[in-house]
Order: sequence, then C-alpha cells, then structure tokens
Amino acid sequence: MYPELLLAGAYRFLHTFDLIRHYCFQVKRDPPTNPIAIAINPNIMANLSQLRKLDVIPSNQLKINSNSIISCDGSGEPPYFYVNSVFILSGLVLFGLTYSGWFVAKIGSSNQSKMDHILQLIGGFLPILAYFSNHREATRVQWTPPLRESFAYPFFIIQQSFLLGYFGSNQMVNRLSFPYLFNM
Repeated sequence: MYPELLLAGAYRFLHTFDLIRHYCFQVKRDPPTNPIAIAINPNIMANLSQLRKLDVIPSNQLKINSNSIISCDGSGEPPYFYVNSVFILSGLVLFGLTYSGWFVAKIGSSNQSKMDHILQLIGGFLPILAYFSNHREATRVQWTPPLRESFAYPFFIIQQSFLLGYFGSNQMVNRLSFPYLFNM
C-alpha cells in the first residue's frame, strides 16, 4: 500500500505544479457505414486546412459530443504515470547490479593498475549480462507491472548495493577487523 501512496503523492505534486503533461485527442466516430475513427491533437489540427475537409472539429473542452469522445494519454494520466513509474523503478535494478558488481571487483583488486581497472569494468558488466540473459526468470515487470515485487525488488537491490559499499569502505573494514572485535 505504501508504494502506491507514494506514487499518488508524487502524481498529485507533479500534477499540481504542471510538471507532467497529457495530450488529449478528440476522436470523432462516423456512423456505422464508416467505422474508422480519427484521432487528431486539437492544438495541431486547428491550423491544418486539409483536416477541415474531414469535418473534424477541434475542442479543448473535455466533454462528450453525440458522436465524438475525448481520449487522453501521456504521463499526466494516472494509469500512464503509474506504469511509467514502475518501469523507471525497474531501471534502478540495472544501476544497483552494476554498482554491486563494480564494487565487489574493486574490493578484490589489490593495487590500482590498468588491469585492475579493466577487471572492475568487467565486474560491473557481468551482472548486467547475467540479468539480461536470465531476464525471463529475473523479473515479471513487463507482464504485470502492479505486482508488489515490482516495487520491492528495485529497492532491495539498491539497498544491497549501498550496504555493500558501506561495509566495503575502509572505516567499516577497520571497525570490523579481527583484533578490534576482541579488544576490550
């Protein structure tokens, strides 16, 4: 429930300050003899004389006429904002895996030679390669975005990465060293 509330708060904040946009189209549906609908942005079609032949009337008001409806899309619409936010969160998984792999390779290197830098880059690249080669088993966000794991897994990976960075820092290594633990 908390991730959805955070997303709702973020949506309200961004929508209040007009930081996210949505695009509305008036869709005029012809009688059943011609079932094709025409979707045109009202702001663009106001200046196009060629579209006037199609008897499409621009409207910036969100009301339904007898044979036309208003259809909106973009991140300003709540369902699009929700799904886009989940996909952005799933992109954080790649950042966390890259950082973790790079940091483990950095801890394992003894000196800062050119080969150690290459191994650190390979260490950052290997988790990404493994993630994409096992993508079907690694995530289900592309099929079902509103699952709880779609919210929890990115934060788990980021938390794991930062904890790894904290535990691997020199201060933490000195604090957890063997003689220090038994020193009274």
